[in-house]
Amino acid sequence: MGLTTTASCTVFTNPHTKKPYKGFHLAWYSVREAAGLNDVRIHDLRHTYASLLVNKGVSLYEVQQLLGHSSPQMTQRYAHFANKTLLTRSSIVGDMIVSAKQTVHSKAVQPLSV
Repeated sequence: MGLTTTASCTVFTNPHTKKPYKGFHLAWYSVREAAGLNDVRIHDLRHTYASLLVNKGVSLYEVQQLLGHSSPQMTQRYAHFANKTLLTRSSIVGDMIVSAKQTVHSKAVQPLSV
């Protein structure tokens, strides 16, 4: 965006001290506990983000760019396909075969014109 940044630029400032936060862990632990997700790590959210995207049809290349990965292999470690997505994808070829059979069958059994 062409904006200049300095060491004094902050995204989140503590409303009480008016100083930048040095970390997010205290807030994360509070949110995690309130949600009843005590075993969820902040890093798990990156895996979930990647998996949700690929299961909605976003390419691994696009997810790689969004996560800032330097290699497709790293993105593949993050993005996990749901069984339903894999089943849907595998049935694409089955549907093509059924459609081709129906097309061949309908052409072979055309009524004679009188």
